[in-house]
Amino acid sequence: WYVCLFLSLLGQLAVEKYAIYIIAFMTVLIPILFLKKSFIKKLTVTMLGSLIVFLVVQGAIFTALHVPNGDPIEGKSVMIQSTALYQKYHSNDMTDYQKKVINKVFVRKNLASLYTPGFSDPIKSSGGKKIGLQSDGSFNQHLNKSFVEGYRYKTVTANDIKNYNKVWLHLMLKHPMILFEALMGQGYGYLDLQARQGDISVNIPADALNVAQVRHEIPIDSKSYAIDYTKHSKRYRELIAAIYNICSKIPPFAFLLNGNYLINITIVCFLLILGTGMYEKALAILPILLQVPIFMLSPVNGSQRYMYPFFFTTFIVLGIVLCWQSTKNKGSREDFI
Repeated sequence: WYVCLFLSLLGQLAVEKYAIYIIAFMTVLIPILFLKKSFIKKLTVTMLGSLIVFLVVQGAIFTALHVPNGDPIEGKSVMIQSTALYQKYHSNDMTDYQKKVINKVFVRKNLASLYTPGFSDPIKSSGGKKIGLQSDGSFNQHLNKSFVEGYRYKTVTANDIKNYNKVWLHLMLKHPMILFEALMGQGYGYLDLQARQGDISVNIPADALNVAQVRHEIPIDSKSYAIDYTKHSKRYRELIAAIYNICSKIPPFAFLLNGNYLINITIVCFLLILGTGMYEKALAILPILLQVPIFMLSPVNGSQRYMYPFFFTTFIVLGIVLCWQSTKNKGSREDFI
């Protein structure tokens, strides 16, 4: 069983973008809650071992293939949004040093105008693409004119990021409501039952069916490699998009294809099991729910593609919760008799 769990966790780490954070959190939480259980040591070692093996192997492969390091601001959308809001509301409340530190990472004067609630890409992705604001104030990912730079990706250093993190923390402690506004603007859509998912189009780069959104060139050593999947299997992707756009408006498919409903069903299932005192069983659902706060930190608010894990797990969770409830009720009746 532990071998199967180990292999399962490795599989999740390989295919699930945020699995490393969820598994690491559960590795710490489980021993705290169930330290006296006899199997906890083996379980903790198995989970921790999967993390270590994955990170070591991944690091070795990336080093051997010269895979470049990730962007230092990737995954920091709420930090970026709150910094822009701080510039918008409290630009005169910063010291000269704080302004200088922020300006090393971003073009500080542009942050307020680039701030878009629920979408951090206008700031964080301004580096490698020709993007900017249109005359009506809306954001266009491929606009060649009116280019407004936000993130100084070409010149930012590790020390710049380190100093920025310290300044950001100091500013947020001073005005915590800025952080709350940025978080809610960035992530409320994942919990909003009134949210509706729009149609998808193969021709719009932001849509999920376009696996590689744009043509990329990746420099490795002295060579440059081009990656462009935008035209691959276009007819099949158009067919899938058309079927989805129709089904997403017809009950019951409209319900089944809306990730917001599925997230809230899972939350209700978790609260139901927690409320009936089945704490260990509630812990089995928690790793799925841990994805929600991670979604809320993602670059796009309410994005359907971030909700995909719930399309595969929600009705499994609903089924096992009904089984747990049925088993508990049956046991209670037998005890009474």
